[in-house]
Amino acid sequence: MDIDALKKELADLEGGSFTALPDSALSEQIRRLHTGFVIRAPIFPVETRIFRAVKVSERPSNKARVSYPPQQFVTSNGRLNRPGEVMFYGSIGQPFSCLYECAWKIGEFFAVSA
Repeated sequence: MDIDALKKELADLEGGSFTALPDSALSEQIRRLHTGFVIRAPIFPVETRIFRAVKVSERPSNKARVSYPPQQFVTSNGRLNRPGEVMFYGSIGQPFSCLYECAWKIGEFFAVSA
């Protein structure tokens, strides 16, 4: 595949084209796009802190509120999950780096956990 075709396929996927694909077709497309590439997953030390932010209207009263999202709220595809599949997303870095992905607006409140 030439570089222009690769860029177009990646742009289509980033634009959401993957949401209409069944798992088998998406898996095949990803396999084809990754042929020849080496994928390395980082290994972090046990003491690494992972931060998570959730939008709230008041201070959470228990840790379940800042942990995994309730299954009924997982209604669309995420990076690693399908609707109804619960995944924990977090951020490694500065304590408030997890807010960047929350699409926050002035006046909203978030609980940040580590």
